[in-house]
Amino acid sequence: MASHTMSRRRIRPSLFPNFPPFLTFLAPSDTYEDGEDPVEELCLNYFVAAGTSPLVLESLHKFGFKIKQWTSRELKELGGPAWDHLLVSEKSNVLFADIGGDVKINKLPGSASLSRKDRLCTNYRWLQDQFGGTLFSFLPETYNIPEDWTILKEKMMEHRSAWITKPPASSCGNGIKLVTDPAQIPERKTRLSVQRYIDNPFLINGLKFDLRLYVLVTSMDPIKIYLYHDGLVRFATKPYSANEEHFGDKFMHLTNYSVNKDSNSFQFNEAPSEFSGHKWSLKTLWKYLECEGFDHAKVVEEIKIVVIKTILCGHYDIIEGMEKELKSDYTCYKLFGVDIMLD
Repeated sequence: MASHTMSRRRIRPSLFPNFPPFLTFLAPSDTYEDGEDPVEELCLNYFVAAGTSPLVLESLHKFGFKIKQWTSRELKELGGPAWDHLLVSEKSNVLFADIGGDVKINKLPGSASLSRKDRLCTNYRWLQDQFGGTLFSFLPETYNIPEDWTILKEKMMEHRSAWITKPPASSCGNGIKLVTDPAQIPERKTRLSVQRYIDNPFLINGLKFDLRLYVLVTSMDPIKIYLYHDGLVRFATKPYSANEEHFGDKFMHLTNYSVNKDSNSFQFNEAPSEFSGHKWSLKTLWKYLECEGFDHAKVVEEIKIVVIKTILCGHYDIIEGMEKELKSDYTCYKLFGVDIMLD
């Protein structure tokens, strides 16, 4: 796994031998060391799908790309680099065989094995069977309905405790519910993932929080992973309680920004380096932990291991998909958002 201070030049060499150089994209407020005017040879077309983040568009403009709207989402119409914006869905009909050799797009065949909660659980269990529960012990106990319904009911009836239900292909906190009894689990026509709830999370100022890390995978054979040096820390907006009477309070138990921004208590962090507000940078969290006497470097190393093992959960499916569907391994890459909770 590569993790280092990023160059501020538009083109930078790969960290790995015999690999082509990489392009460097900066935030709108940052500046390139090689000047603000892009090199003419790098002023290429960049295809973007509808719904692409304004920040992504600004970064592409800053580099010097000419933005081209990609409205059809037909991969065979692309030529050159492209950025797609598709949420995780129940079904995917991406035809990777249509991707031309000159295309570079942020998609990987088989990546639903990581982005879907049910498939991640299945692959995680397989690795537990292969290498033992000691090496793979970073996910809470998880069951997929309907196939695990019988054993899940038995587990829930053994000892009354909290479980959290999650639609496997949803995001932004949609469809999540805390339950203690099998009868409370909502009926669905599609699959549902149910996890043992982490009821003893590490708290800051009495609030639950999680980390959003950004992980770039540029190759799966061999595996090449880049972990961005910063990220987000997202807070719930009500003080945490494990009392069952508060299980329905999404502002207490969910850390999603899309949920908590609607809370009357939500505060923006106007100063990224200050310990205030409900959304911090990852660097601010490391500074906070050091001030509280924790060794944040040790936490970072443990997180790196979790990231590597998480990507390994999708290794077999992604390799299989690449071999079956891609003309060239160089046409695809994937930027993953990985969520980590500290306990």
